[in-house]
Amino acid sequence: MSPPLEFIETLMPKWEDFLVTMTPEKKEVMGEHFAYNRRLFDEGKILLGGAATDGSIGIIILRVGSADEAQ
Repeated sequence: MSPPLEFIETLMPKWEDFLVTMTPEKKEVMGEHFAYNRRLFDEGKILLGGAATDGSIGIIILRVGSADEAQ
């Protein structure tokens, strides 16, 4: 078995005031996104992740078995 690989991913919002102008539908999708990330964190695949308080950028550090898995 190969040692795990670590990847850093940055996430940029689609528009500048993303956090304050999300529609209820987009908020629901973001809730699903956070639940998915929580599952990956619980599985040890996300080592660290979060967003800037102003929503300008997010970052996730992954530890997975391959680049394909990181995708």
